[in-house]
Amino acid sequence: MAKKSDIPTHHYDEAIHYIKHPDETSHLSLDPQMPFVLAKFELMQDIAQANYPHRHNCYQVLYISEGEGPHTIDFVAYPVAAPTLFFYQKNKCITGNSANH
Repeated sequence: MAKKSDIPTHHYDEAIHYIKHPDETSHLSLDPQMPFVLAKFELMQDIAQANYPHRHNCYQVLYISEGEGPHTIDFVAYPVAAPTLFFYQKNKCITGNSANH
Protein backbone atom coordinates (compact mmCIF):
# COMPACT_ATOMS: atom_id res chain seq x y z
CA MET A 1 0.00 0.00 0.00
CA ALA A 2 1.28 3.47 -0.86
CA LYS A 3 2.35 5.79 1.91
CA LYS A 4 0.18 8.89 2.35
CA SER A 5 3.09 11.11 1.33
CA ASP A 6 3.47 9.19 -1.97
CA ILE A 7 -0.11 9.87 -3.12
CA PRO A 8 -0.38 12.94 -5.37
CA THR A 9 -2.94 15.65 -4.59
CA HIS A 10 -4.96 17.27 -7.37
CA HIS A 11 -5.79 20.90 -6.62
CA TYR A 12 -9.08 22.64 -7.37
CA ASP A 13 -7.43 25.69 -8.92
CA GLU A 14 -5.71 23.46 -11.51
CA ALA A 15 -8.98 21.90 -12.73
CA ILE A 16 -9.85 24.60 -15.24
CA HIS A 17 -6.59 23.92 -17.08
CA TYR A 18 -7.56 20.28 -17.53
CA ILE A 19 -10.72 20.96 -19.54
CA LYS A 20 -9.83 20.25 -23.19
CA HIS A 21 -12.87 21.68 -24.92
CA PRO A 22 -15.20 23.64 -22.61
CA ASP A 23 -18.79 23.66 -23.83
CA GLU A 24 -22.08 25.08 -22.60
CA THR A 25 -22.17 22.43 -19.86
CA SER A 26 -18.78 23.44 -18.37
CA HIS A 27 -18.85 25.94 -15.51
CA LEU A 28 -16.23 27.42 -13.22
CA SER A 29 -16.44 29.65 -10.17
CA LEU A 30 -13.30 31.09 -8.58
CA ASP A 31 -15.31 32.80 -5.85
CA PRO A 32 -13.37 31.92 -2.67
CA GLN A 33 -16.65 31.56 -0.76
CA MET A 34 -18.10 28.99 -3.20
CA PRO A 35 -15.51 27.67 -5.68
CA PHE A 36 -16.53 24.89 -8.06
CA VAL A 37 -15.83 23.28 -11.40
CA LEU A 38 -18.52 21.48 -13.38
CA ALA A 39 -17.38 19.58 -16.46
CA LYS A 40 -18.07 16.36 -18.31
CA PHE A 41 -15.41 13.77 -17.56
CA GLU A 42 -14.81 13.09 -21.25
CA LEU A 43 -13.88 16.78 -21.74
CA MET A 44 -11.07 16.50 -19.22
CA GLN A 45 -7.47 15.86 -20.26
CA ASP A 46 -5.97 12.46 -19.52
CA ILE A 47 -4.16 13.79 -16.44
CA ALA A 48 -7.55 14.55 -14.86
CA GLN A 49 -8.84 11.07 -15.69
CA ALA A 50 -6.54 9.60 -13.06
CA ASN A 51 -6.61 5.81 -12.87
CA TYR A 52 -4.02 5.83 -10.09
CA PRO A 53 -4.40 6.61 -6.35
CA HIS A 54 -4.75 10.36 -5.83
CA ARG A 55 -6.41 12.94 -3.60
CA HIS A 56 -8.27 16.21 -4.17
CA ASN A 57 -7.88 19.28 -1.95
CA CYS A 58 -11.59 19.97 -2.39
CA TYR A 59 -14.92 18.18 -2.17
CA GLN A 60 -15.90 16.29 -5.28
CA VAL A 61 -19.16 15.00 -6.72
CA LEU A 62 -18.90 12.36 -9.41
CA TYR A 63 -21.88 11.11 -11.41
CA ILE A 64 -21.28 7.92 -13.38
CA SER A 65 -23.80 7.77 -16.21
CA GLU A 66 -22.44 4.75 -18.11
CA GLY A 67 -20.22 1.75 -17.49
CA GLU A 68 -19.41 -0.45 -14.57
CA GLY A 69 -16.41 -1.64 -12.61
CA PRO A 70 -14.65 -1.01 -9.30
CA HIS A 71 -14.09 2.44 -7.85
CA THR A 72 -11.65 2.58 -4.95
CA ILE A 73 -11.97 4.94 -1.98
CA ASP A 74 -9.25 4.86 0.70
CA PHE A 75 -8.00 1.54 -0.74
CA VAL A 76 -11.40 -0.19 -0.46
CA ALA A 77 -12.89 -1.23 -3.82
CA TYR A 78 -16.62 -0.73 -4.35
CA PRO A 79 -18.53 -2.20 -7.30
CA VAL A 80 -20.04 0.52 -9.45
CA ALA A 81 -22.75 0.35 -12.10
CA ALA A 82 -24.41 3.34 -13.71
CA PRO A 83 -26.20 5.37 -12.59
CA THR A 84 -24.13 6.12 -9.47
CA LEU A 85 -23.43 9.35 -7.61
CA PHE A 86 -20.36 9.70 -5.37
CA PHE A 87 -19.69 12.48 -2.85
CA TYR A 88 -16.03 12.67 -1.79
CA GLN A 89 -14.65 14.48 1.21
CA LYS A 90 -11.44 16.47 0.91
CA ASN A 91 -8.24 14.43 0.83
CA LYS A 92 -9.88 11.02 0.35
CA CYS A 93 -7.65 8.68 -1.63
CA ILE A 94 -9.54 7.66 -4.77
CA THR A 95 -8.78 5.51 -7.79
CA GLY A 96 -11.13 5.40 -10.75
CA ASN A 97 -11.26 2.87 -13.54
CA SER A 98 -12.11 2.85 -17.21
CA ALA A 99 -15.89 3.11 -16.68
CA ASN A 100 -17.45 6.10 -18.42
CA HIS A 101 -18.18 8.96 -16.01
